[in-house]
Amino acid sequence: MASPLLLILTALEASLIFTTLALFSYGYPNAARNALWEEGGNHQFNSNPKLRVYFYANHLEPPEIPYIWSQRFTDFNLGVAILTLWVFMTRCLLICLKVVNKWTDFFLHCCLMPFWIICLSGQLSTDFSDPEHPSRLPWYLTHSCGVPDKYTDAV
Repeated sequence: MASPLLLILTALEASLIFTTLALFSYGYPNAARNALWEEGGNHQFNSNPKLRVYFYANHLEPPEIPYIWSQRFTDFNLGVAILTLWVFMTRCLLICLKVVNKWTDFFLHCCLMPFWIICLSGQLSTDFSDPEHPSRLPWYLTHSCGVPDKYTDAV
């Protein structure tokens, strides 16, 4: 029988994993990411995705999409959450079979850590694609929640 502390920590870890999986699954479609990018562009906090149409209309090369607003970043976040869930379920199975020890647990956590570090550093990435509206951090981390318009579904 597992100790009560181990059960509490496992329940806490499971809740964190399912929360991140739910958030990244919700953010997986383009709608949420594009709405946040567009809302920041409307308030001139970062580049405006609508400006890309101007570049295409004038046969100019548009700037590269910033990492924070890219599909690649969204895919990576969801992949990390799914990988974490898979490792968690594997650990739970190994614990039930009494095969895992503290060093195996430590090794599995160390394997996941670089992915989460990359995920967090991506959350803090910059948007310098518009020289007139550079953004060191995503606007939703630096401005209050009351900034978006009442009539948008951005947040």
